[in-house]
Amino acid sequence: MQLLVRGVLLVGLLGMLMSCHGRTPPLGVMRAFDPLGALGGAETSGSSGNIATAENEVVALMETSLKEMSSSQAIMLLALGLIEESSIAENNAKDLSAGALTGQDAMEKKIISSKALNDKISEAMAQKVALNDEAKEQLGNALPPYARGVIAGVLGGIKATAIVKKVVANPLGVAIDVAISVVANPLELQQFTTLVYIAKEAPAMIYNFISTTKTIMDYATYQGVDASPLADAAKSGL
Repeated sequence: MQLLVRGVLLVGLLGMLMSCHGRTPPLGVMRAFDPLGALGGAETSGSSGNIATAENEVVALMETSLKEMSSSQAIMLLALGLIEESSIAENNAKDLSAGALTGQDAMEKKIISSKALNDKISEAMAQKVALNDEAKEQLGNALPPYARGVIAGVLGGIKATAIVKKVVANPLGVAIDVAISVVANPLELQQFTTLVYIAKEAPAMIYNFISTTKTIMDYATYQGVDASPLADAAKSGL
């Protein structure tokens, strides 16, 4: 009975995969990171172990991305005087440090929260409010972890998208592989749904991350803060 239920869920997943087929990150991002070359163990033909490895890589990248960005956002929002939003970001960072994001719901909540906090940062920085010396130092300290978060998030989104495109190209073969893997490890299905969600969210997520990076760079430069730690993250959108 459990196998039947999991099989039905896999059929639903295939529908989700088909619905996100063709939705890819910006061309510049794909060129910058060479996703197919970077996939490594993400091959999906004939090996459920490879799929599982690829899923773990994507989830690990997104965990790193969201944790680094949350830590940075907490500092940045505090520098901007947004105390409540800074507290939200700090709690996100604590949650991410406490445990892995293995489920789609948990991943979705943190991605949505991270994007919303980025929007708050962009809105505040658009006002060009002058910072005092302490706030400028806080802003400078927040830039390296933000850059690490953006780069990890872009790579995670690209990897997820590339894996899903390969799955769509061979849905039956992959479904069988995943079904076998799920029987051995029921958590595999949870990981797979998370992977599909990341792939569907990747274009909007990457756009949010990179556009906010450019806003932060402009604002940091305006405040006389060295923005060079964000250079690589900003180039990921070219």
